[in-house]
Amino acid sequence: GGTAAAPSVAQPGAPAVPPLAEGTAPPPSAAPLAAPTGLAAAGAAVVRLACRGQIGVGAVFRDRRHVLTSVAMVWPGREVEVTFDKDHRLAGEVVGVDHERGLALVLLEADAPAPPLVLASAPARTGDAVTVIARGALAVVQVQARVAGEGEGVTFLDGRLSEAELGAPVLDAEGRLVAVVTGVSEGPVPATPMIEAGKTPEAKPVELAPGGVSSWLFAPRSGLMVGVSTEQTVMWGLYSGLRAIGWDRVHVDLAVSILFDDGLPGDDDQRLSRERFGLALDATAAWRFALMPPDLPALYLTLGGGVTHQQHGGNDRRLGADGAVERVEVTKKFTRPVGEVGLLLFGGIELKYTMDLDLDAVGDSSHRIGFGVAF
Repeated sequence: GGTAAAPSVAQPGAPAVPPLAEGTAPPPSAAPLAAPTGLAAAGAAVVRLACRGQIGVGAVFRDRRHVLTSVAMVWPGREVEVTFDKDHRLAGEVVGVDHERGLALVLLEADAPAPPLVLASAPARTGDAVTVIARGALAVVQVQARVAGEGEGVTFLDGRLSEAELGAPVLDAEGRLVAVVTGVSEGPVPATPMIEAGKTPEAKPVELAPGGVSSWLFAPRSGLMVGVSTEQTVMWGLYSGLRAIGWDRVHVDLAVSILFDDGLPGDDDQRLSRERFGLALDATAAWRFALMPPDLPALYLTLGGGVTHQQHGGNDRRLGADGAVERVEVTKKFTRPVGEVGLLLFGGIELKYTMDLDLDAVGDSSHRIGFGVAF
């Protein structure tokens, strides 16, 4: 099946890749992993990950409740769909990240149907033959590769690897985990070794423990706004704020809007025009419904409400009793409940409708439509 493009994970300060030995045959292309083979058991622990339009690979790690992958494949605060085969899928959430090494740990909602991969007892060395195990939409795939070089916290693999293998486990000749593919490259591919050689002969496993990751994701939002006010004048302006997303299901928003009224006289025959400037502070909470599966770009419907506090000031141009045009200062301040309905397209484009409810006269409630960028 097709995969979404994923960002590569940069390895700062990585050394130059050593040249390959002359006469080395190119590695074979990807082929289905046929059972039975020595890697069949390891293949059962390899999963396909989907997280809001990104597709990647991971592997059961440490116990049956955790999956190890590349940090480029997942978003904290967003649900992860973990597929073992067409009949077995589990939801997961990111509970640990190591940005320096490019690794992420996903907690499954239930036990995996396969045991975790066994860690190697020694790191892979330059020239070692390794196998990268990936899971596509239909089958488990193995890619033969070779360790092309080593650097500080990074192993370079020479093989026909693509974005489809990002997050995939790298196994030694005995099917034990030695590294995780954490980047894509035109040349040798970077992978994070799971065993550190250190300064002593004893190998040391890389630790990636749960913790330090919130189920809440914080992101800015901003855009344009247009609406109709209680006095039947046109409002337009800008809004900007902060959004907190929890468990990919709820969001809490704080936003400040700058609003302008002008133009329409409404039902007042004496009012010629209005020029008014206002500020609105909105605090809302909403439940978001995912309308697309995790392997497709995010599309949400949001329903929520909250409260708005607004202050407006300006003046009306009015026709006086003597026929002269005069300016009358207009000020208004109120706090009202609000209701909000929104769409979030492709995980970044927001279209929302907000109603400021006037409890004393519902017919005088104002309506605003916002279009902008959100998360």
